[in-house]
Amino acid sequence: MTESKKRQILNLKVLLCEDSDNTLHSLKNILIRRFTEVITAEDGATGLQKYKSEKPDLIITDIRMPHVAGLEMIKKIREENSHIKIIIISAHRDIKYFMEAIDFHISAFISKPVDFKIFENHLTEISADILLQQRIKTAEDKQQEISRQQEKLFLEIKQDMALARTVQEYLLPEWLLISDELIFSTAYVPSLDVGGDLFGYHAIDKDNYVFYLGDVSGHGLKAAMLMMAANSTINMIIDQAKPNIYPAQILTRLNKILCQYLFINNNYMTIILGTINLSTNEIRYIRAGHPEIIVFDHQEDKARLIDNDKGTIPVGWLPNQIYSEADENILNINDNQTIFIYTDGLFECTRPDDSRLGQEALLKELNDKIPSTHPFTASLEIMEHIKMSGYDISQDDFTLVSFFKPKSSSMKGIREYYQADIPEDLDLENIQCSEFLYQYTNNQEFAQSFECDINQLFSSESFQGESNFISGFILLHVFDNGKVECHFWLKSYNPDENGAYLYDQAQLKPLTKDQITLQLNALDIKSNGYLKKVKFKTLGEILQVICLLDPQARSIKS
Repeated sequence: MTESKKRQILNLKVLLCEDSDNTLHSLKNILIRRFTEVITAEDGATGLQKYKSEKPDLIITDIRMPHVAGLEMIKKIREENSHIKIIIISAHRDIKYFMEAIDFHISAFISKPVDFKIFENHLTEISADILLQQRIKTAEDKQQEISRQQEKLFLEIKQDMALARTVQEYLLPEWLLISDELIFSTAYVPSLDVGGDLFGYHAIDKDNYVFYLGDVSGHGLKAAMLMMAANSTINMIIDQAKPNIYPAQILTRLNKILCQYLFINNNYMTIILGTINLSTNEIRYIRAGHPEIIVFDHQEDKARLIDNDKGTIPVGWLPNQIYSEADENILNINDNQTIFIYTDGLFECTRPDDSRLGQEALLKELNDKIPSTHPFTASLEIMEHIKMSGYDISQDDFTLVSFFKPKSSSMKGIREYYQADIPEDLDLENIQCSEFLYQYTNNQEFAQSFECDINQLFSSESFQGESNFISGFILLHVFDNGKVECHFWLKSYNPDENGAYLYDQAQLKPLTKDQITLQLNALDIKSNGYLKKVKFKTLGEILQVICLLDPQARSIKS
């Protein structure tokens, strides 16, 4: 077998520029045995034109040619391509040609008459380098394409996660639910943008409520999709069962539906689901693989774990599982208690040294923190205290739900309270209210200080920063002794926060009963017994309520 047949033809395009017919023919014969395509030009002008149209991988050129010389052609090529390999073949041995060739980063300089063995050696070396660079470029292009696809996929996943988060926000109840008979407060932070924890609470009638807290196995988008389906299924079953809600029947039907349609590949869900009867002060519930209830007694300032109740298997373990009344637990409650339910992400969070919080330490957190917390936000403040203690709560979904009676001892002498949502379109920049406040007070220092602090609050990250302010509302408490407190509670993605400022000795301007009634009616206050719902249009209206609730108040907390 001849050498030419042994040699592999390389997939490269070569441009050969030579004005001598004999040299052109000889070199072309060598090149066509080595490369897939050989393009020829008899002068520099034609060579430059074919370079632009054909985009060769290698250029071989003489120096002295008609119309446009070789070096002039190379100079123009180098202006737009600094990497292409170029071989010069020339009979000239003037040093200035060599110096110019060096400036143009020539790959090889071959003298005429051409030594074909030397020529082929240069071809072998240079073509190998070209192929290597092409492979590197191909690999880089593939990596860039992979990166682009990954970035596109990441963006799509991010958009899907954002949509899932929005859907979850819609499906899950507000973190604070206030009724005349019960108040539910929730601290919920998924391990990712979305999570597998689900919770809900519904009023069946004036004396009866149903609540649940579940934890779908897994994390991320898959767990979130299962969570949303499970949450909708629970609400559907509860709505169909009203007014006769029995935890065992609800869970049995839930287990059957989820196992049949959703829970495949070993998916399951731990859940606590129960009913609250306020006329008998009785909670009837089932713990299906879920952590125990914690009860905090406000008279004793002590939390205790209900660890002597019955537990049963999670939903999804056995398709034919029948939950019965024998699985139900009964817990008697009173007005001095707050009930806490939670997912295992609460006590399984760890510190950097891998030490876990655990249920015993969780009880200590509750005992230490609850006596000094606001009852509406006890769950949020416990969560923040756990984070401040060095525990990482992002390893698993974190959910802590508390509920209590609004007239319990935890309310500490509050006679009534007003709730107002902060409008989404409320102008939060450069709020000017000191002049308005001064009309109701004789204290210029207080009015200016309030304006400064409220601007500081509304310009914080909770409203306008990276934490992505979602919504907020204001609670105005009127105590038995006439004292008024105003709390701004702000909801954001990262995570729920609250802001509070204390003002002492605020001399509020007295108003007549007629003035108070007229202005309160104008503010569209909807009274529902203990709770009065307020609809605000401007910040001025919010501040009016602070002033109008009790003209003789000596302290405002905002």
